[in-house]
Amino acid sequence: MTVFEALAALAREELAIVTEERYDELAGLHARREALMARLPAVAPPDGLVHLREAARVQALVTLALSQARDAVGLELGRIATTRRGVQGYADAASRPGQGRPAFSSAA
Repeated sequence: MTVFEALAALAREELAIVTEERYDELAGLHARREALMARLPAVAPPDGLVHLREAARVQALVTLALSQARDAVGLELGRIATTRRGVQGYADAASRPGQGRPAFSSAA
């Protein structure tokens, strides 16, 4: 397998990792990509271009998938923050004497 084929295969592997949400595996993959990139010649031969184009195409899909995952996490964090503020409001009200539930007495 040429370095160009290996880069395209690595891009496909990265897409699988991202779409399967196995993000902890990305650091190792990036280290492998750096090693491959270091082996690239200054000018790609014509037969390597097809693999470089495929790697770039798949990398664009990886970028899109990561952006969507980031946006989903941001929405979830926003939802959690809103819920937390609501719960904190109830906790604060319950901790203030005379501010919580009304006290009922049997003398009334």
